[in-house]
Amino acid sequence: MDPDEASPSFEVREAPLESIPVDEAIEITDGDLIPPESPRRSPFDGAFKRPGFWLSLLWMFLLMAAQVGIVAAFLVVIVVGLVIQHQGPLNSNDLSREVEQLASSWMLPVASFSTMAVAFAVVLALFWKQTARCMGLRGMSAAQALLVAMAAVPMAVLTSEFTNWVQYLFPNLSMPEIFADFSTSSWWLIFAAGCLFPGVGEELFFRGFLSRGLVSRYGVYWGSLTTAFLFGAMHIHPVQASGAFMLGLVLQFVFLTTQSLWGAVLLHTLNNALAFGAMKYGEHAPIPGFTAGTEEGIAHTPILLIVAAILSAAMILFALYQTRTHWRRMDGTEWSRGFVTAEGPTGDEEVQRVSSPLGLRECAGVLLTYAILAAALFASVAT
Repeated sequence: MDPDEASPSFEVREAPLESIPVDEAIEITDGDLIPPESPRRSPFDGAFKRPGFWLSLLWMFLLMAAQVGIVAAFLVVIVVGLVIQHQGPLNSNDLSREVEQLASSWMLPVASFSTMAVAFAVVLALFWKQTARCMGLRGMSAAQALLVAMAAVPMAVLTSEFTNWVQYLFPNLSMPEIFADFSTSSWWLIFAAGCLFPGVGEELFFRGFLSRGLVSRYGVYWGSLTTAFLFGAMHIHPVQASGAFMLGLVLQFVFLTTQSLWGAVLLHTLNNALAFGAMKYGEHAPIPGFTAGTEEGIAHTPILLIVAAILSAAMILFALYQTRTHWRRMDGTEWSRGFVTAEGPTGDEEVQRVSSPLGLRECAGVLLTYAILAAALFASVAT
């Protein structure tokens, strides 16, 4: 017999709701209102997106390895291209000279561009559509942008003098000549490869990515110190690394107060521009210890300029803190991610970004201390 034929037939009728007995009604419990579980994520997902110290250290080494690999491949391409062009032996003097000239002109641009490319590749692979929100890729107020730009000059003076003192620990270790050689290039190439590319790539990797995990795991103080330490360590050269560490602390402060990665990028880019500008044009207005050294030994920045830079930097950072950005719900309460971060809320949350206005007292203090700094700079120019 066919099973379908043996199956009884039913006539479906819709009964009115009031005709259903109360004791037969279906009871809906709280458990029925719980949405289905979201797909389980790998336990490594959180670790990679919010790395601790050892994983951050590994990420830093991977960035450096990728940078070295790309630069090495570029040098190989240069050598092969010149050998084919000259059709001569590899050890000829002319060929070696051309390789050295091309390497000194293009090795730094390739290295800085590779850093930026690898940084974007890492964060896009991990965060994809959430990259801008999680990395703090958003704007800042006009007052914050102005304060960050103004902070570049006093911070350049202070980091330069800090490295002057660190040189006493490494008296026989000179700064790499690649920077001085590169400073003879056109200013547009210097700005792009020596200022903008490092500013974007290194800030995205260290402030946006690594500090997101380090601060959330160790707190704002230890997390910021660890981020600045790794940022300095990546520069390898002890003297340069010490200046990068000091600058990294201020970059972290700017990043967290403005809630914008572009604030840190702006300060980083301007700091590098001042450093290369001092190498390229410093002879026109030499300042001992800042734009020029001496043949006798380590030169130091005049004490008047150091004091003025400290006052100016402190006042600017204080004003920046007063204008700090925070998130506010529509009911007026503060929104927080649960740890100090520049990561913003998701799109389905009704939260707005608020920046406090620059007060008259802070504005007057910034202008006064900056005027003192400008006067100290002019007074320090060697005649």
